[in-house]
Amino acid sequence: MIDHMEKKSKNALVPDRKIWMYSAHDDTLANMLMTLNLFEPHCPPYTATILIELRINLKNQYFVTIYYKNTSEEPKLLTLPGCITLCPLNQFITLTKDVIPINWEKECTMDWEQFEYNMNTPAVIVILTSSILMLLLLVLFIMGFIYWHYKREHNQYYLRLTTDPI
Repeated sequence: MIDHMEKKSKNALVPDRKIWMYSAHDDTLANMLMTLNLFEPHCPPYTATILIELRINLKNQYFVTIYYKNTSEEPKLLTLPGCITLCPLNQFITLTKDVIPINWEKECTMDWEQFEYNMNTPAVIVILTSSILMLLLLVLFIMGFIYWHYKREHNQYYLRLTTDPI
């Protein structure tokens, strides 16, 4: 999307389109708003929309505006943190460069074999010891409960019957 905006600002977009539309689910919209630090905690409703517009002024300067529409009301104009409502394109690119993947192949298609597990020995020992102790405590608790239950049901009490008349 930013690549399209840069090319459009340099008259190098092929084909030279005026609009690019993307479709996404509610969680994708929430993640995009979260990434831009614009998210207000809620579940985006069906048909929620994020509008990111590239605008040009009379001096041929390019700006980006962001709108969020989640109701039947007019879209709400959002301000990207660190920018103004009409965010200059160069500043928009600078503010968003940290959240854009550089190497899509490496960052977006990782499989489980590529994960590195950095477990140090003391951590493993603590986790294993804690797990074994918890298991032993659970077994002792269960055995105590069974013993108490068995002892309670098998106790016989001898009570002296009263000889008092009723």
